[in-house]
Amino acid sequence: MRIVADADLYRVTDLFADLGELELVPGRQITKNHLVNADALIVRSVTPVSRDLLRKTPIQFVGTATSGIDHVDAEYLAEHNIKLADAKGSNANAVVDYCFAAMAELGLLDSRELKSKTIGIVGCGAVGSLFAKKLSALGISVIVNDPPLQERADADLEVVPFRFCTLEEISRCDLISLHTPLVKQGAHPTFGLIGLEFLQSLSKGTVLLNTCRGGVVSEKDIRKFYRERNDLKFVFDVWENEPSVARDVVSTTKIATPHIAGYSIESKFAAVKSLRRSLASNFDLPIASRELIGFDASESHREFKEGNTLKTVLAQDFPLQKISNDFKCAINDGQDLNYFDNVRRQLISRREYRGASMDDSTLGEFQKQILAELEVSKSKN
Repeated sequence: MRIVADADLYRVTDLFADLGELELVPGRQITKNHLVNADALIVRSVTPVSRDLLRKTPIQFVGTATSGIDHVDAEYLAEHNIKLADAKGSNANAVVDYCFAAMAELGLLDSRELKSKTIGIVGCGAVGSLFAKKLSALGISVIVNDPPLQERADADLEVVPFRFCTLEEISRCDLISLHTPLVKQGAHPTFGLIGLEFLQSLSKGTVLLNTCRGGVVSEKDIRKFYRERNDLKFVFDVWENEPSVARDVVSTTKIATPHIAGYSIESKFAAVKSLRRSLASNFDLPIASRELIGFDASESHREFKEGNTLKTVLAQDFPLQKISNDFKCAINDGQDLNYFDNVRRQLISRREYRGASMDDSTLGEFQKQILAELEVSKSKN
């Protein structure tokens, strides 16, 4: 069997080399020529898997190390009996860490006033539901907008333990976090879901956090809105035309990053391992020989230094404001195309907060609760 895979997938050689002949190609450079004699294609979101790419190739399996599949022509795959596997949920913890890190940078985690706020979650899949659960465990009011999930929940009230609401109700929240797939057609499209009318309905100081997909927030309407008002706080990790990013849209944000919310060693390893299992299952291949591949013991534990605020504590592992500042400088200097992918490649070494520990004696009780939800343990010494 011949496998073509994105060269930047985490530990791709370790996890796929024993399954067949493996060719590694940078994701943005994969072409039909690479697939002429290939049985399987393993990609990230940077590779558009179109019918033009796959037509007249022997590809039988496409795996994407992502939750969303908007870069894949799923209809063509179904028509031609090509198996599609994704890694839905593998990056959930990493994205939720990003959301908490962003809230810390904005000064939202160092006050019990957060418990008086309402947070709106748009899209309650693996990521949105995990974020909502952690917030709720902290005593923070959470409401959810997810029409497809609500339709299922009408028949099963146990599907989601949060109150469903309309986008109009979401617009009255203090912080709004987007976690939808990018859907352009059907009963519940999300392309351009957050447009000018919605933005105009938001109160001064509202935080809008987008870690899902570029295009869910209309950048055209961001421009229009910003000419009228600049009193919202935008935290954007995704962009309409990645890796080309609009400088004027970046300038409207408090925090801007190059699609790295879901980037961590843990999430990337889980995604690739999931695709290995799917590929092996599809071709009836043995999978046990590589199933025990994991992390080095020396990498498994980190000790955070003491800090008086969660902003300083969480930035030790994930300096979000510095990443944002560097990204904005690169965009202003016209370096976006190369910088975008280079930063993503570097940040694959990021670790999630879970598994770290610290002496939390300098923090208040609410901040300690937040660390516990992030699975940061108290130091034993």
